Amino acid sequence: MELAIQTLLKENGHIISSSVTNMPDLTPTAQISPETYLGSARMQYYFPGGSLSNGTQTFSLADNLTQNSFSYGGTWTINSENAVAGNKAVLNYNFSADKVYIILRPGSSTTNTVKIYLDGKVIDSSVDGADVHVGTIMVDLDRLYNLVDLHGKTENHVLKLEFQTPGIQAYTFTFG
Repeated sequence: MELAIQTLLKENGHIISSSVTNMPDLTPTAQISPETYLGSARMQYYFPGGSLSNGTQTFSLADNLTQNSFSYGGTWTINSENAVAGNKAVLNYNFSADKVYIILRPGSSTTNTVKIYLDGKVIDSSVDGADVHVGTIMVDLDRLYNLVDLHGKTENHVLKLEFQTPGIQAYTFTFG
């Protein structure tokens, strides 16, 4: 692929070095959890039932999540493209992956934090993602946050996000 790109660039007059950089293929080879949307328009993996309608609701976390499914706890406002954390908002996800990411947008508070748990314990520094500090992420910008990094091991775990600040918007989980 790189050679084809270099050829096309050369045809358009760009000066390109003739060396090709060999990089390892980091594509996951094990089955990993699918991209998961938290808004109603594309929600598929809510447990139980697959999806929810829009509006503010109070939820109880499901105890027996199936693999690749999530559950809400506490108060959430479900919109077409996102879910907005309310009072005592928590989210559990039973995933299989090496890395876990989520797209979040801060609420109107000056401090927007989420506590991260893995298998019922506050996530520790040996497996926390780049955006986790002492078991917590600070949601400061509308962006992708790295929550879990199992350092090349695709494993099944239950992730729990405890939203310390109401108003944080959650959009999508992705996995690597």
